[in-house]
Amino acid sequence: MILDFPWTNAVPIAVTGLAIVYGLLCTILWHLQTGLVFRPYAEIAQTPTDYGLNYREVWIPVGDGKLNAWWIGSETALDRSSDERITLYFHGNRGNIGSRLNLDRIAAFQRTWGGAFFIADYRGFGQSIEGPPSEDKLYEDLEAIWGYLTETEQIAPERIALYGHSLGGAAAIALANRHPQVRAIVIDSSFTTIANVARKDLFFRLFPLRAILRHRFESIDKVAALTMPTLYVHGTEDTVVPTDMSEVLHAATPEPSELRILSGVDHEDVLETADDEFLGAIADFYDRADRLLRSR
Repeated sequence: MILDFPWTNAVPIAVTGLAIVYGLLCTILWHLQTGLVFRPYAEIAQTPTDYGLNYREVWIPVGDGKLNAWWIGSETALDRSSDERITLYFHGNRGNIGSRLNLDRIAAFQRTWGGAFFIADYRGFGQSIEGPPSEDKLYEDLEAIWGYLTETEQIAPERIALYGHSLGGAAAIALANRHPQVRAIVIDSSFTTIANVARKDLFFRLFPLRAILRHRFESIDKVAALTMPTLYVHGTEDTVVPTDMSEVLHAATPEPSELRILSGVDHEDVLETADDEFLGAIADFYDRADRLLRSR
């Protein structure tokens, strides 16, 4: 007589149930990822005026709407006969152009080396065109911003230096990859790929991220084509993006590429923790980049 114990059927049932739950979690993650990658705020909490900075608002056509942007600082930079450096600033995945983190940095940069700064919100952020952001749409936004600066304002590409923080670093790398004429590029606390950032979390390691992710931002595949002076800056205590990601990006970037690791700095507190070292590193880098440009 063969006894049919209940557990003999329970195993395949349990496996099937786990597979269904796993599939549902993958589907949920696929749908929720935009909210995990992009965290925009609609309200502009402050403007450069709150920092004592001159600014002018502009609107850049893109798709069926417009991007909101600010010129900050020196208006003389708009003189087409000038060779003054213009810094095109790309912010991270959270907030908007009026976020304190962005304006704190721009105010510190303007105080340190002066000049003009241009910052724009990607679609879905601040007052820019509404709708969910995406990697593909962000790349379209970058091209619209570049076209505005180089075609509408007729600014020579070699006058434009790029600065990007976190996700903004991926944006700067993508734009520099497409437009190698840029003067220089500073990548602050950015990552190799979104998937690699997600894998920091044990939960996300359970999923096939390459199959699920629609927003990949694979900077590591783009940096080998960078030919302009490039500086990577990263803090040793970054709890959002591991420091070694900048080390990997730097190693994959052709010369002239530099790396500056700042002791004790987290993802967003560099001005509070290592203000002088951070600002001095970028200012010195820009000086070297300017000398290299003049020698060509």
